[in-house]
Amino acid sequence: MEQEQLSEQIIKGDREAQFELFNKLSGKLLGVIVRYAENKNEAEEILSKGFVRMLNNFHEFNSFIDFEEKVKRFMIFVTIACLNIKENKNVDFYGTLETKKENVCLKYLQNVSISDCINILNRIDLIPRVVFNMYAIDGYSHKEIAEALNISNLTSEQYYQIAEKKLEILINDYARSGKY
Repeated sequence: MEQEQLSEQIIKGDREAQFELFNKLSGKLLGVIVRYAENKNEAEEILSKGFVRMLNNFHEFNSFIDFEEKVKRFMIFVTIACLNIKENKNVDFYGTLETKKENVCLKYLQNVSISDCINILNRIDLIPRVVFNMYAIDGYSHKEIAEALNISNLTSEQYYQIAEKKLEILINDYARSGKY
């Protein structure tokens, strides 16, 4: 079914069209969500909740030119809401902020299997992992991240630095031993 016809059927509440859209997008969306969630089961649960929310508000997505990108962005925010992220006030940020440099960690992760990459990323604490994913992988600015997580821009940058340092340690350990 073509996108326009599929969209019309979804707006009418056609379950087959909804299922077709789910089959079309679920793999890509799960790949995004699993980077944020603690495990695949949690990611699948978030995907289900997010997809239902998206269908309930489908008329808002239907008018966008880049439909899949808008759904992906929506799912990231649904994931953040489902994870109920709260800023950890006990994190020591002293000395963590550095000037932006090329992300060597991200380049290395591109050469690691998807499952190993997810396992390595999941070893980072939740908030720094979310900030890292949003900034380095999904392309959000620190301002957008700060608004989404209800933190300051500086705090977002600091969480990113924390994630990057932890990731560098994990990648070095993985490179030496083949284990994470």
